[in-house]
Amino acid sequence: MNNNLNCLQPTDQTIILKSRTPAHNFISMSVGKPKRPATNLGPDSLFVHVYDIFIDENILETMVLHTNAKIQEVQLKYKSFKRTHLSRTIGRSTFINLTNINEVCALIGLLYLAGLYKSNHENLSSLWTSDGTGRDIFRCTMTLSRFKFLSCLRFDDANTRRARANDNKLAAISDIFSAWISNCQNNYSPGPILTVDKMYMPKKPARYGLKIVILNDSKTHYMVNAEIYCGKTSDRPRAKNDNNLLPTRSCSPLDTSS
Repeated sequence: MNNNLNCLQPTDQTIILKSRTPAHNFISMSVGKPKRPATNLGPDSLFVHVYDIFIDENILETMVLHTNAKIQEVQLKYKSFKRTHLSRTIGRSTFINLTNINEVCALIGLLYLAGLYKSNHENLSSLWTSDGTGRDIFRCTMTLSRFKFLSCLRFDDANTRRARANDNKLAAISDIFSAWISNCQNNYSPGPILTVDKMYMPKKPARYGLKIVILNDSKTHYMVNAEIYCGKTSDRPRAKNDNNLLPTRSCSPLDTSS
């Protein structure tokens, strides 16, 4: 028994290393924190002020520009517009008018509320009913006809989309999506613990599901980065383990985070 214990005792040849833990191995920040311009928001800031730093004026102006281009194209399909536009008479349907930044913000707000109320399976007209079963905020914001017509919402130049789609399958939304992700990264410094997860959305209008890889702060659940998986592209051919490379690419902003 003693002989077995002797082998565990240190000998003259045993090297015992004693050194201080390097400073870079210490985690000094426990949670993430806002960065400018988010730090300029005071305790009395309204939701709209927070909204403005993520969906900024440049994003909204781009949406209004391309949405109005689509509306002008669709307007000609309405007989009432053709008749009144040529004769300059009154009575043209107002729900086919051009849009503006305020209305686009209102539309996004209604879509957000519809999700908050879990109304994705609810009949759309029921949200606008005035018999007490609907939700007044929808009816007070815009008419149901206008809400449906704003399916004309666009995020890019339709005239150049086909050429851009050859190199970018997300050409219809990539510019707006990238600008939004940049705003998310510019307004927050993530904490030391983050999580990469994949979100699969099988109910999108297209035939196949939409997969999004998201990098979140594990403590605050703040989204630091996101990438929509779109398969093989001309600038980045798909590799056998491309699904495994997605989380690695989503962590790339951490190299410059402060």
